Amino acid sequence: MKTPMRIRDSSRTPLLLTLLWTVSALATSASGADKSKDAKLLERGTRLNFRTKKPQSLSKVLEHIAKKTGNTIAIHDDFGDPDEKALSTKVRFDFRKKTFWEALAAIQKEASAQFSKQENGQLILTTEEGSTLGQRNKRPVAPAVTLGAFQLTPSEETFFDRFFVSVLSEPRFDGTALDTATASARMSDGSEVRLEVSPFSGRDVHTGALEIHFEKKDHRKKKEPKKVQQIDFEATLLVPLERKEVDLGALGELVARPQKRGKAIFSVVQAAVDPVDKGSEGRLVVRLTVLGDEVEASKIRLIDAGGKKIQPTQQGSSTFTVNKEVSQSIQLEFPAELAASLAKCRLALGNKKSKPLKLTEKYVSKLVEIGGLSIRVVEARKTKTGYAESFRVELEVHGGQIPVQSVKLFAGKKKLEPVGWSASSNRVSRSFKPSALQEGGRNLRLRVTAPTSTVRHTVSARIENPDLTFK
Repeated sequence: MKTPMRIRDSSRTPLLLTLLWTVSALATSASGADKSKDAKLLERGTRLNFRTKKPQSLSKVLEHIAKKTGNTIAIHDDFGDPDEKALSTKVRFDFRKKTFWEALAAIQKEASAQFSKQENGQLILTTEEGSTLGQRNKRPVAPAVTLGAFQLTPSEETFFDRFFVSVLSEPRFDGTALDTATASARMSDGSEVRLEVSPFSGRDVHTGALEIHFEKKDHRKKKEPKKVQQIDFEATLLVPLERKEVDLGALGELVARPQKRGKAIFSVVQAAVDPVDKGSEGRLVVRLTVLGDEVEASKIRLIDAGGKKIQPTQQGSSTFTVNKEVSQSIQLEFPAELAASLAKCRLALGNKKSKPLKLTEKYVSKLVEIGGLSIRVVEARKTKTGYAESFRVELEVHGGQIPVQSVKLFAGKKKLEPVGWSASSNRVSRSFKPSALQEGGRNLRLRVTAPTSTVRHTVSARIENPDLTFK
């Protein structure tokens, strides 16, 4: 299933900005005289142009900003509820010719609030004391840099000794994802360290910000701690511009048909070629989830169309137990040329008593591409926590994010009542009341709110004298 998508590239020429602590940023701008409207918007960011002539409640000011710009700001208390005391405070602001970020800073100061998180198209401030960022072993290593519609904060994850850049977008561009990124560090002794994007990059589950993590690729024999003098960073972002609710289709056609072998129930989440990088031949990736029993992943082989058993070039497996239920994830990699005859291939489990797993279309989770997003349903089943049962649907999303609250399940024309949710960097899951499933029979359909128009936008920064040491 494919929905027409528009992806535009906002080309640019860097402009040098000088900031406090000798932090400098290269702000993107479109090349040529004819800049696209989208490029100008992202490059310039939202500009406000109003002032409160007489004191008004803070809630009225926030409503006005949301109405005029599409940027929604919420202020919550210690319990995560709207802070009525802060919102009812009478304030006066002069936001003429001010950027969204300048207005946000003034609002934070007036309400004695700090950034909490960004989700579902709104930026949430909290009046609760303490810093969420600091409590999670993360700290900024240089002041935040504002680049149009985005705010970049160079940071360090102290527990893993990892450098990352936190990218926060204006709320109306919530769901911005990473396309590509590069970075390099110059050390105090003049040497350079190449930084590569880490697989841990993605949307932070606590703050909702896009975190671009980097791993040090330093091949020096003597790895002594050295002070970082300068970091050059560039990232191309995928920014959603338009969204709408999309029907992904019948749930039974999206999720992989389970295959039972003994006590174990197998689901093939993925069986497709993934490019390693641009210009590469790629690799055939087969991912499985196993429930009810643990299997020896090292014994699994791919039986090709000719009946030959192929050993994976790479393999990995992880197992965990929740409420006494064993769940295992397995990833296998094979040469990409085998994908041409994949429907005729099978997976041998290394046990002569077990039939090989089928890899035909109905036994593999369906990939749905919408507006630059790639979505797979990796799980759809009844689960039990304590005495409570629910029907859980888990999605894997690449190329951006979808608001977890936008995941809806329908039995016929009736929308099922949600009872819980969870989210990670590239997965969202939502649980529903299982009793409603009986009323709607098997006619379940899944809907999500997804971007239908996406633009590529590049931001660059030169961070000088960060408070950072590579060990």
